Amino acid sequence: MDNRPMVSFCMSTYKRPDQLKKQVQEVLGQTFTDFEIIISDNDPASSGREAAASFNDSRVKYFANEVNLGMVKSFNKSLARSTGHYIAMLADDDPVYPEMLSVLLKLKEEYPGYGVY
Repeated sequence: MDNRPMVSFCMSTYKRPDQLKKQVQEVLGQTFTDFEIIISDNDPASSGREAAASFNDSRVKYFANEVNLGMVKSFNKSLARSTGHYIAMLADDDPVYPEMLSVLLKLKEEYPGYGVY
């Protein structure tokens, strides 16, 4: 039996804990709930740790980078840490709506074989 989540939300953040908290809250509001959130914090001082921990949800996984890697390398770190079958890339300020995963997974079923939905 495969216990991996269907989707990994891979997110990068840098010194915006309030924005991070808002974004995680939006993602946790998904109508499709089989996902994890991988947060790659580019702040070596871990400014986003408290915001991530405030949710007390095992789907929220926080990692502080030892140095500021920049956006692309930080996203790559979150990809390497993800376990989902599919990836949803987000910054801490990208718009998210509650039906986002439900709609994307429905598109995957209607149009199998596409690389991006």
